[in-house]
Amino acid sequence: MQVNTMNNNSTVTLGYAEIITMMEAVRRKNRFIKVLLIFPAAFVAYAMYGGVGPFLQGWFQKFDVLITTSQIALFLHFLGKGNLIRGFNKVVTIFDGQAWQKNKVLNHISTAVADNLIPIFVNFMIFAGLMIGFTIGLIFLANFPVLQYFLENWNVLYPDAGAAPLYAFWKNSIIIPIGLSFLTVFINWLLLDKLNEGK
Repeated sequence: MQVNTMNNNSTVTLGYAEIITMMEAVRRKNRFIKVLLIFPAAFVAYAMYGGVGPFLQGWFQKFDVLITTSQIALFLHFLGKGNLIRGFNKVVTIFDGQAWQKNKVLNHISTAVADNLIPIFVNFMIFAGLMIGFTIGLIFLANFPVLQYFLENWNVLYPDAGAAPLYAFWKNSIIIPIGLSFLTVFINWLLLDKLNEGK
């Protein structure tokens, strides 16, 4: 990311795949915490869709709030670039009136968007391609009969549970975290890094 200074106004220049690169860097930070936030929620989703059998399915459906809570925590974790508390503090700064004085942040946003329309579009297109590719690939894999057969024989998947639990697990452990990491990197670049400047 390059910062060009002209007439005391800083203009942030975005690379054509920079958000994607930063997204991967954020996802690699503090992996232990990330695993604690991702996989319990993914397992609850797996169980809610019948992956552990109909008896436990109803019981796990009572814990669907865990999925939402974990995703919010993961969002804050990514927002703080690997630090959940820092991510929470960044959200708090949005409501700090002093940070918005003299329209410094609003001017930064409008300038950043105006100067980077094409790179923003390219980054979003790459991200959309990744998400579509992952989604199609995981749907295909979840519906692959041989995989279901082996998982059933290994007692990992409840017999005749189908593709839904597998896709629910992969969606919550792969697709949603990737989406959240992209969103947080973009929000940081566009807004929060400026709000937290000098802190």
